Amino acid sequence: MLKDIEVSSNAKLFSVSKNVEFCETDMAGIAHFSNIFRYVEYAETRFFQQGGMSICDPAKDQKWPILSVNCDFLRPMTFGDEILIAINVGRIGTKSLVLNFFICKKLSDGREEDVSRGQLTVIHAKASGEHGKIATAEIPPDFKSYLREYLAAVDCDEITAG
Repeated sequence: MLKDIEVSSNAKLFSVSKNVEFCETDMAGIAHFSNIFRYVEYAETRFFQQGGMSICDPAKDQKWPILSVNCDFLRPMTFGDEILIAINVGRIGTKSLVLNFFICKKLSDGREEDVSRGQLTVIHAKASGEHGKIATAEIPPDFKSYLREYLAAVDCDEITAG
């Protein structure tokens, strides 16, 4: 559960909620696995915005492409489920960071059930001067300060799912 993750990692969790939409489900009414990544991006975008940063800001020539992602699918989500998507920071580098993500659904009795967790490695990039090319860039100091508030004391793999 999300509260257990926050206690075990000593890091703040950023979280947002949404409902699983009908168009995100298959013929069995189960959310298609690919939507996990949409849900995570939904939360990641708001996490960055809260820190004063945009995922993609052409005016500031800033981009945050995903370098790698891993995900464990623990339980299914179905149409109408209210889900919570939470993020904390696993690692902050000079030009990249690792975001841990956790998704749970709210049950009718008020409890939460873990449905997915994983990590994203994201790089900070700017245009390299060549058309369409990008190059890594240092993470801005003010955004790094914001990220440190969410820095986990443990890796995602060390957190026991409930």
